[in-house]
Amino acid sequence: MNLGCNNIIHPLFELTPYEAFQDNFWVPKGASKKTSNSKILIPRPYRILRDIRKISTCIHHNAAIDNNAVLWEWGADSMAQMDGVYSNDFPQNVQRLPQRSMENVLNVCCGGWHTLCITKDKKLWSWGNNEYGQLGLGDYLRRDHPTFIMDGVDFIFASEFQSFAIREDHTLWGWGNNESKMLLEESECCCTPKILMDNVDKISCGSHVIAAVRQDGTLWAWGTNTNNIIFTKPQHHFCPPLLLMTGVIDISFPASENSEYGLVIAENGDLYCLGNLTYQSQRTIKLSKEQKNMPLKLMNNIFSAYAGNDFALVKDMRGRLFALGRNDLGQCGTGKSTG
Repeated sequence: MNLGCNNIIHPLFELTPYEAFQDNFWVPKGASKKTSNSKILIPRPYRILRDIRKISTCIHHNAAIDNNAVLWEWGADSMAQMDGVYSNDFPQNVQRLPQRSMENVLNVCCGGWHTLCITKDKKLWSWGNNEYGQLGLGDYLRRDHPTFIMDGVDFIFASEFQSFAIREDHTLWGWGNNESKMLLEESECCCTPKILMDNVDKISCGSHVIAAVRQDGTLWAWGTNTNNIIFTKPQHHFCPPLLLMTGVIDISFPASENSEYGLVIAENGDLYCLGNLTYQSQRTIKLSKEQKNMPLKLMNNIFSAYAGNDFALVKDMRGRLFALGRNDLGQCGTGKSTG
């Protein structure tokens, strides 16, 4: 397995004869070699691993599982989420190359400063920062190595300071920070896994709200309603689990705490937006005003959708990839940068 940053460029990217403008950027074909306009600088793609079947990324660190079920991690290690040195300051231990962490790994999810993974025997493991009990080990002590939490786990989801798991019996469990009452109790933190709901198939979590798709296709959400995602209740109010929609197959929230909206895919392939998608077209802005806080239909014939920081990537039934929303940094891949 090749681990080096060997500057091999993805075939989709075509370099000019000009070798490099900066260490980690290249100039697109046709651009001036002497230009200093940062808008045309595109990050240089590096191949760091091969034969990868699963990846996860969060604020400062990344993880990947290869075809041999080996878990690799790299990035900042300031909170020991990668078996390293703890520091409250700038990361003292930065892993610039992927480090081999575990074997027989089925799934991995990176939180803000911690990591969750499921091994092939469906055991759940956690390590890293544990300031809010997000490791689910009954205390608030960090762990430098993967530590067993529970067995019989099918699905995991890690947010910045929280962790969630769906077990084989379709029960949803959560632990960690409880500032927005997403763990359905009054304490500020919960350091042991707590059952939240049964008959759950999928979940996604924002910074203040969690949503669950149950086995019957109903969509439920709860937490602090900061941006009207829970459109049946007043804004900013704490909400217990509430039924929002029926006939739902998937849900996606962005990882950024500065962006609070949700994308919902219905059984018929319709794509809906919940909450506040800040960057919208004139058409969707008009529809939002007309429908007030109701789910806003964006597209149809959709297969999957991924919510980013005020932008979204959407794949339709024909395999075409669409982008919508914020584009000031070229997030939508249109070749232009627009606010």
